[in-house]
Order: sequence, then structure tokens, then C-alpha cells
Amino acid sequence: MKKIVLIISYFGKFPSYFSLFLKSCKYNKQYTWLIYTDNEEEYLYPENVLLKKLSFRNMTDKINKKFDFPIEIRNVHKLCDFKPAYGYIFEEDIQEYDFWGFCDLDVIWGDLSKFITDDILNNYEKIYTLGHLTLFKNTIENNRRFMNDYHGEKLYKKAFLKHNEWVFDEGYKGSINNLFETYNVPIYKDSKCADIYTKSSNFKLVTWYNNTEKVVDKNKKGLFWWNKGILLYMYIEKGKLIEEEYTYIHLQKRKMKVKEIALKTESIKIVPNVFEAQTDDVSLKNFNKIKKKYFNLHYFVLRSKNLKYKIKFRLGMMD
Repeated sequence: MKKIVLIISYFGKFPSYFSLFLKSCKYNKQYTWLIYTDNEEEYLYPENVLLKKLSFRNMTDKINKKFDFPIEIRNVHKLCDFKPAYGYIFEEDIQEYDFWGFCDLDVIWGDLSKFITDDILNNYEKIYTLGHLTLFKNTIENNRRFMNDYHGEKLYKKAFLKHNEWVFDEGYKGSINNLFETYNVPIYKDSKCADIYTKSSNFKLVTWYNNTEKVVDKNKKGLFWWNKGILLYMYIEKGKLIEEEYTYIHLQKRKMKVKEIALKTESIKIVPNVFEAQTDDVSLKNFNKIKKKYFNLHYFVLRSKNLKYKIKFRLGMMD
């Protein structure tokens, strides 16, 4: 069995559902999570989640020591551009692992090994293309591939030196994915993740057409059920209850409430924008009752934040 480590650098307060994130990690025994953080809150950490205490200042110093040009990191969001370099930056901490990767904290994991099989691990140098979960084969060459030339340029230098986010960790606009494809290094792309659309109060799934164009599925109206390490998306279609299993759910830019009882159970309903204990099996008969809507202001809050950002940008208050 391959040993896999997922690296996270996170500074500040953890998401409200971090305890549920940890619960979902516990069921993925093949994986280890290595979290570099300054967070001092107490949580019940499973054996496969390791904490490394590190300040944001120490993190930026650690990054600078690995490169021969000065790098100024002004905020924690900029660290996303350095994710593809984690295998190089933290190489002393990951030597025992066959694969390393990066991921986010705003996720709940399903059964990762069911989707990332030994066959995939044996045949690909890079697995997935998005910033919320990507894996790399842990070799010296692969961990330095982000430094390769791209049409005569060093993309990583441009990305690291830009004060605002470059988006070097995902997509295909001057990212690590472009480098792997330019050098014909095999990438496995079918993540089967439930990437939730940010600009809607309801859960709408985002899929990627040719890994470059985002498509939002506005037809399905369902709920997620996490049950002992398995993540299901359930919805009704033509009078039938449909179940689809996913690798993980990504709850980007959502403030989720956590009902206290959900922390004490291994069966959890995930609906906008709350985690609740789910004591009964979900069936066609009880689906609508279980899926009951909760009023939330997610869409309006997000629109307000985006408007403030645009105003600052136009006034020249952003780099």
C-alpha cells in the first residue's frame, strides 16, 4: 500500500466544521495529513493528522531559504501559489511517503482510496488538477518540476514574485498543470469531487469541461450524506432516489453551521448551510423531509464582499 501525505499550511482560525474535517480524515487510513499552523485551539486529532506549529513569519522565512531570490508574501492567501512547491519546501518532512499532495480545509472527505486506486498511483506522476486536492509522486525530479521552463519563462518565479495570487496551483492559465502537460508528464484528471458553486445559496455542483471551462449543474437538487467515511450525493430523478458517491465535498466560501449532535455521530447530513446528525437511512419516502431547506444569506454576503473588492480594485487600493 502506498503511503500518502497531504500538506496544509493554514494560519488563523480554522473553519467552523474543522472537527468534522478531522472526523473524515480518520476514516482514510492510507493518508496522513501534515498541517503547518499557528492555531492554538484544542481539537481531538486522529492518529493520521499531524500538527506542526509554525508562525506565518516562520513559514515565509522557510520559503525564502529554499530560493535564491527574495520573496515577499503579504497575506496567507498568497500561500496557495506555493502549494506546487511543497514537495520541495518540506522535502525533509515527507521522505517516508510515496506520494505527497496539497489540499484545503474547507472539505469533508469521502473514501479517497476508492477513487485514487493503486492502478492510478502506479501510472500517474500527478493526480488531479485543482487546488483543493492534488497529489504528486514523491521523487526529486517531480518535486522540482514546478521550476521547469515554460516557453522560455520560469513560471514559478513570475507567480512567486507577484504580490496578488497568480493561481499557480490549479487551472490552465500559467499553472503547474501547464508545466506537466508541456513535458508530457501523465496527469490523472477525473477527481469525482463535489465542488459546490459559490454564487448560490443552494448546493449546485460545478464540473469542468476539458478541465478549463466551468459548468454549473442547476438541475439536481439534493443533499449530501456522510456516513462512516462514505460521501453520497442524493437526489430524486424521475421518481427514483439516486445515489452518487464522491471523493469529497468542497465548501468554498461558505459559512457552515454545525449542530452539536453532529459532532457526536458518524452519520451526518450536509445541506445549505448546516451539518446535522442523520439518524435514519435516507429513502424516497423521507427524502423531502430530510432535505428541508434552511434560510441562509450566503449569496447576498458573497455579493457584498465581491462588490467591496471591485471598488477597492478600481480605486487602486489593490496591488
